[in-house]
Amino acid sequence: MMLITFTWVLEEFCHSSGLAVNVEKTKMMAMQTNQPHHYPMLTYRGEHIQFVQSFKYLGIDVPTTNKWSACFDSRLQAGWKSYYLLENQCNQSDTCGWKVKLMLFNAMITQVLLYGVEV
Repeated sequence: MMLITFTWVLEEFCHSSGLAVNVEKTKMMAMQTNQPHHYPMLTYRGEHIQFVQSFKYLGIDVPTTNKWSACFDSRLQAGWKSYYLLENQCNQSDTCGWKVKLMLFNAMITQVLLYGVEV
């Protein structure tokens, strides 16, 4: 009953606002469900909306379990990659002193590490 109501609410909202749902891009995800293999089916105008275990929002993987360790590991790996790139570029040019490296680290690597921290 809840899904029928949600489907109706979604359809009514889209109709009244002049918006449409792109079913190919729309996904459904249950947060911390106790029955991992019994997911409800949701449709929009007769088309099935796919159920997923996680989704990517602005480059950040959002898990169903609210365990963010995979996201943290991904950010850390991207930070190391950026750091090694910076080190290689500085070593090739022989012009990067510690002050320049610190400035570049703050400008480039810190941003990579902190991306999505608000989530």
